[in-house]
Amino acid sequence: MIEEIRVKEWLDKLVLVLAASYMAAGPVIELLYLSVYLVLLYSYGYLLNSYCDRDAKLFRSTKSLLLALAVLLMVMPLLAMNSCAFFVGLLTFLLATLYSMPPVRLKARSFLGLSAALAQYPLPFALFECVTRSINYAVIAYLLLLGVIKLMVHQLEDYDADRKAEIRTMAVAAGKKPMKIWALTLLLLLIMLLFFIEGQWLLIIASFPSFAYMLKVLKDDA
Repeated sequence: MIEEIRVKEWLDKLVLVLAASYMAAGPVIELLYLSVYLVLLYSYGYLLNSYCDRDAKLFRSTKSLLLALAVLLMVMPLLAMNSCAFFVGLLTFLLATLYSMPPVRLKARSFLGLSAALAQYPLPFALFECVTRSINYAVIAYLLLLGVIKLMVHQLEDYDADRKAEIRTMAVAAGKKPMKIWALTLLLLLIMLLFFIEGQWLLIIASFPSFAYMLKVLKDDA
């Protein structure tokens, strides 16, 4: 069960969103709140994705855990007693669910699959911003762009397997070479965006695992 939650695959996301939130000078209690929310969100999203990609029997065996995580994800934004937090939390939950869950299954719907990038980085940060009643558009833009690029690179990494399984991701629809060019172009824009963020060094350090992963995949795919 723990293996299906795939903690190693989302730990860098948790660290990055928390680092961005720390930069926003959020109180400790709000950072703890966000930490719990992120663990629930990523555990739910990756567990759901694991079992929607596999045998239906395996999905049924984890239905209770997925339901519990789903309920907690819906309740936590309500605890903030904030309509903004509730709306952002609901949108995050819906995107995390629809990315993997049939019949919508956004991951198999070409460019629409990129909407999942919202649930990975910028929306959890926006939830924190709603709770603290502050907003940093540059950081949100950075997290959104990073999420999009990582998703594109991940699809490049899974290109052969997805094509064989007839899963029409954006990479499969567009082709490897155009996808790689787009990813490199957006990566350059992402680096330029860092210069518009105050105190960006913490964000750079927290982003290092993501940059290392993206560059490795793009280099190996050359």
